[in-house]
Parts: sequence; structure tokens; C-alpha cells
Amino acid sequence: MKFKNNAEKMEFVRKKVGTSELYAQLAEESTELAQACLKVRRTLSTNNPTPVTQEDAMFNFFEELSDVILVAKTLGFDNMIYDKTGYCNVTGSKKLDRWCHRLQEA
Repeated sequence: MKFKNNAEKMEFVRKKVGTSELYAQLAEESTELAQACLKVRRTLSTNNPTPVTQEDAMFNFFEELSDVILVAKTLGFDNMIYDKTGYCNVTGSKKLDRWCHRLQEA
């Protein structure tokens, strides 16, 4: 089967795998991203050394982040998450406001 573009590939995956399975994969990839974040954190500190280099940890982080983004896009979130400013829609903006407020209060 030939695909004209990535949108067609994502549509094929959505139909073949199904929404429920894509959410399961998103959860799996998100968990792997969380682990990659923790590994990067360990490379930034000497409190809990790891044999993994910061370069390798960052490579793995970006690979896992890419996986999360790909699955989210395949679920169709790329068209609904960001507004024209580049920030997440209403929910993301509210969360960013709250985050800034907490930091100002700290």
C-alpha cells in the first residue's frame, strides 16, 4: 500500500489499530518518557550517579518525546491542542497562568 503523506499513514494506523489501542500506546509511551526524564535528571546531578551519559539520556528523552507526539498526532490531537500563539488551548493557557502565579507566590 502506498501512502501520499503522513496524514494518510496516521489515518491507516487509526483504522487498523483503533482508538482504544492508541490510548494504551500513548500511556505506554508517556511512561517511557517519564522514565527518560528521570534519567536526564540523574545526569544533571551528582546525588544519584548513573553510568548513562547526559548525551545518551537526552537522545533517549527526545526519542520518547517523539513517540508521545506521534501517537498524540495519530489520535488527532495536533489539530486541536495548539492555538495560533503556540500555546495549548484554553486549558493550557490557564495552567500556564496558574504555574506562573505559584512561582510568583513562592
